[in-house]
Amino acid sequence: MNAPFLYETECVTVDVADIGHGRVTRPLDSGAGCSLYVPMPVETLKDALSAGWRVHARCIDGKVGNTRSTAKCHYRAELDLETLVWTRGPHMSLAGLNDRMMCPRCGNRRVNLIFEPPTIADRARG
Repeated sequence: MNAPFLYETECVTVDVADIGHGRVTRPLDSGAGCSLYVPMPVETLKDALSAGWRVHARCIDGKVGNTRSTAKCHYRAELDLETLVWTRGPHMSLAGLNDRMMCPRCGNRRVNLIFEPPTIADRARG
């Protein structure tokens, strides 16, 4: 008895009763039960910009000097990815971007970057 041709895809694995105890996966174009979403790595500014990501920055433990005292800096801002691509280049890695940031309010080099992927509603809008 010949077994049908089976192959792995990014689909959900399902049990098929007539093949016995084996597990088989359905191809991506089979329709029901398959997800057309295939995860891809976002490693550069170009990848993040084309995927529709957003970047937020916040200062960590910076000190703002006033005339008589110092206060903790709590500066936060959303960064423009298109401007980052223009100034840093499209192949700048997201991991190395943190070392090149500086808080514009206090001059602190310890800045936390938060990368936000698009929501499902944003992806549906296109």
